[in-house]
Amino acid sequence: MREHVYTVGLTGGIGSGKTTFAAMLEEKGAAVYYADTRAKSLMVENAALITAIKSLFGEQAYDDKGELNRAYISSRIFSDGTLLSQMNAIVHPAVYADFEHWRLCQVDAPYVVLESAILYESRGDKRCDVTVTVSIPLEERIVRTMQRDSASREAVQARIDKQMSDQEREERSSIIVRAATWEEKEIEAARLDEYFRSEALK
Repeated sequence: MREHVYTVGLTGGIGSGKTTFAAMLEEKGAAVYYADTRAKSLMVENAALITAIKSLFGEQAYDDKGELNRAYISSRIFSDGTLLSQMNAIVHPAVYADFEHWRLCQVDAPYVVLESAILYESRGDKRCDVTVTVSIPLEERIVRTMQRDSASREAVQARIDKQMSDQEREERSSIIVRAATWEEKEIEAARLDEYFRSEALK
């Protein structure tokens, strides 16, 4: 294990292409921890986390196959706003405990990337040496998400409204990537990969 691993926090609003950008850095040799995906796995794999979620929402939080009953949990959170913060207080510590162990095991990676839609909201940025926001025009984000998820404009806008604003993310980030196309993202990924590698050696 390593005592310190240079860590890049990567975030962006829905439809911004942050996960695509993370994958580009991964292809160049970075180790990437996809926090949102990992959280979903932990909620059905981690016994302590499962017990805590059942304690908060009841046995109905999971179906007969042991899968998270997302529709039920969403309906409970919608009717009781305090449940969301209570859920986050359970899930975030479990995810970051998992992340801390994971990143210390990345002995061959030049640097690691913590990719998260809620990097700032979950205080994940405090664990990073540098933070990056992928930011593209709002209309492009809406159209992309509508096409990707076969969702209505209203549904996508409602999801965006629940997230931190682009302006706040940008104000809190060390680096802003304004790359809308695949080609532009590739250029930025190559440039930043070189920068992160050099910073990691300091």
